[in-house]
Order: sequence, then C-alpha cells, then structure tokens
Amino acid sequence: ITRYLEPLAIAANITQASFCRLDQVLLTFGFLVMRYKDEKMNQDEIGRSAIIKSLETRWSKCDQEVFVAAVIVNPFYQTLPFNVNDGEFSLWLTRAELRALFSRLFRRFFQREPPPEFFTDMVDFLSATGKFRRLREQVTFDLEQASQRREQVDPLDTLSSFSIPGRPDLDSPFMLFARRLLSVSANSASCERLFSVFGTILTKLRNRTGNTTLTNLSEIKMHIRDEHNAKGGKSRLKRQFQAQAPSAADPNLPPAGSATSRVDANNQLESTINS
Repeated sequence: ITRYLEPLAIAANITQASFCRLDQVLLTFGFLVMRYKDEKMNQDEIGRSAIIKSLETRWSKCDQEVFVAAVIVNPFYQTLPFNVNDGEFSLWLTRAELRALFSRLFRRFFQREPPPEFFTDMVDFLSATGKFRRLREQVTFDLEQASQRREQVDPLDTLSSFSIPGRPDLDSPFMLFARRLLSVSANSASCERLFSVFGTILTKLRNRTGNTTLTNLSEIKMHIRDEHNAKGGKSRLKRQFQAQAPSAADPNLPPAGSATSRVDANNQLESTINS
C-alpha cells in the first residue's frame, strides 16, 4: 500500500502548495508515470494500469503547450527533462519547433506577433550565449545559495538577474514571456486558503465588516503568518512551550496545573506572537 500511495501523496503535496507553477505540475506528472512504470510496481498490474491511464487521460485534457513551454523557460531545467535517452532529444525540440511553439504562445498571451529580438533572446537563453552568457554561473550560484538557506530555488529570481534593477519597463519580450509562464498558478489552493481566512475574520460579531477592511485584514494576517513561518516561528514556539514545562529538579517552578503556570504560559505565548 505504501509503495503505491506514497507517490500520489508526494504529488498531492506539490500540486496543492500555496503556489504551484506549471512546470512543477508537468514534472510531477512525469515523476508519477516513471514511478508507476517501474518494474517494482508490477505486483498489482491492474492498479498500476489504472493509475497510468488516469494520468494519461488528465494530461490529454490539459493545455500541453503551456506546460511544456513553462519547463523550457525554467533556467534550471530547459530541455533536459525531455531527454529521451543519453544525449538524444525529441524532434520537436529543434530550434524551428521551439520557435513555432513560443510564437503561438506569445500571440495568445500578448495578442500580437513576437518581435525579431524575441527569437534572438530565445536562442541565447537555450544556448547560454549573448545576453544569457552568464546563465550557467547564475544557476549554480542560486542553487548553492538556496541549499545554504534550505529553501527552494525560484526561477523568477534567476531570470531577474538578467534584468536592470528597478526598470521592469526595459525587459525584453522574451523576459516578459518567461515571467508570464512562470507566474501562472496551477491550482486554487491560495484562493481557498484566503477564503478560510475570510471565515475567521467575518464572524457573527463582525458581520458588518466592509470588503476593503476585510481584504486588508486578510492580507495582513497572511503576511504575518508567512513571515512567522519563514523565521521558524513554529519551532521557536515549540521550544518556548518546552521551556515552560515544570521540572521536578527545580522546586521554585509552580506545578503544571497551577494558575501561576498558566498565566506565565499565556504571557509567554502572547509575547512570542507579538514579537
């Protein structure tokens, strides 16, 4: 059971995150297909075939070109995930096919024809030349920094390294195209979480709260929660609770059920939240 359900649980955690990019969805689909086509999964051929068929059905209903392009414009992947065998690539990964793919999507996104410099930047990006001659070095640097901070890499930050700071109006058409693809959220998890926050604010006692006030309070609450989690607030709060636990070795501490210990714990919790 674990062998068959664990990949699905991993995929659910990725695709239902607060922000899930299009390239992450496609790579997760590929991960599931490869995992369930593994020979170790042949103990239940019926279940494995049903899962693979379900994945193929869902993929056939997707806007496949958008997902594929999102992987290619990711500087950490580009065309490597579509490697058929060692050093072999599909025919649709040629420069002509990619130019046609990006042209169709550019017209869909911006309702105009891509300029000539768009294709020049596309070639430079894929070959790490021209404007993107430092791409390999930047990717390596961002990977090392993310590893030290124990965070996930952000392809948008890597692409921003090739833009002039504070001048987004000077970005090339290819940069705008790549940012558009990598900024699309593939799920509605963030909206659902926002509605949950609305429910905790708009109660029976606050049923006359206006839309503007409700939106502002929700944004502040979510921002504080994100900042608290980013700074390791949960682990710090857990350590504080452990520090408040009475110890038999220290007779000066009040018993666990006393009013003094509860007041001290509440004060410690309030000071932790306020900080």
